[in-house]
Amino acid sequence: PVEYARLWSDIPATITIDTYQMPSAATARTVFGDTKMFVERYLARLQCDAHAFEDEGRNRLTLEVVTLTRFLVYFGFFNFRELIELTTVMLAILDNNSASRKRQRQRTPADG
Repeated sequence: PVEYARLWSDIPATITIDTYQMPSAATARTVFGDTKMFVERYLARLQCDAHAFEDEGRNRLTLEVVTLTRFLVYFGFFNFRELIELTTVMLAILDNNSASRKRQRQRTPADG
């Protein structure tokens, strides 16, 4: 209960989706800014790649980047707007991958 009381006291009276930051992460953003930028760029490139999941080595790197992203989100390094954008990118990656798998399955019976 005390943790929640402290949490509510840390939230300013007027916030917007773009301006809210976790107090503990606000100062650490400068330290992890490059890491966060790497994660965002990597996921954006992955989103554009039609063959993103065909290389096993790259899949391992992608898993580590997604795990790192999870911890960055967990510790509050993304504001609400960035979380929405991150979610949109990650869903697009999954959607593109599932669409390409469907196309491969549809081609296989016709080819065989």
